[in-house]
Amino acid sequence: IEGTQQERAAVLQALAAAPPRKLLIACHAPSSPDRGTERFVREACGLAGACGLLLTGARQDADLARWRDWLQRTGLTQTQAHAEPQAALAWLEAA
Repeated sequence: IEGTQQERAAVLQALAAAPPRKLLIACHAPSSPDRGTERFVREACGLAGACGLLLTGARQDADLARWRDWLQRTGLTQTQAHAEPQAALAWLEAA
């Protein structure tokens, strides 16, 4: 997740104005999620019917495991984590 605080606030405002049925957020898998990431994901997912993460650039299974563990620890258990774009697209297209 990139962007300034103002850019993130603008995205959240747009989501609030037109809440999506499903939201997919792309995250850089080799990076470790931090409090800012958690705050953004939690707020963005709260504005959508369902939420998922596409973990891009994973170099090893440990990257994916770290993010999935983070989702569990932070209570974001309803958030789907996808390592492959095809799986994320299938999730988006599913009813």
